[in-house]
Amino acid sequence: MSAAARWLRSAANPDGSWDLMPLDVTWTNFAAAALIEAGHADDPQLIGTREMLHRHQQPEPFDALGCPAYYWGFSSPRSWPMALETAEASAILLRLPGGADDRHVRAGLAWLTATQDAAGSWSLAVRNSKPGGFGPCPQMTAKVVGALLDSGAEADDPRVVRAVRWLVG
Repeated sequence: MSAAARWLRSAANPDGSWDLMPLDVTWTNFAAAALIEAGHADDPQLIGTREMLHRHQQPEPFDALGCPAYYWGFSSPRSWPMALETAEASAILLRLPGGADDRHVRAGLAWLTATQDAAGSWSLAVRNSKPGGFGPCPQMTAKVVGALLDSGAEADDPRVVRAVRWLVG
């Protein structure tokens, strides 16, 4: 509770309001994924995209939810951790030139590995959360499996096996 209160106090604007949040990482992920799928991974504009995603990876744990460091959220450096954005950003960076050696990708995949539910799924951000609005999610689980496979994980990788079993179940 005190970690959540600390975060809320630190996230307040000087005027006493809180922003819901911009979605710059989310929209960037959508646009970059579309360009890459269309064969434009070499587009010089995506150099800026890579740099932006690097800047927005969050290098500190998110204590309010007990999440480790190196995730992406929807937006700015004060965003809440998101498995979906972390999987998408990792997959995008992997597919850009030099992506296989990108330390941000390795850190994002390590965060995803650390946040996989015991049952094999992924939820919004918290391991082993209860089913419901932010609980285990088929879409997030499928996106993470895609990022893991893109990174070179094999079909028999324990993370993939557990996720597929959860999805099928």
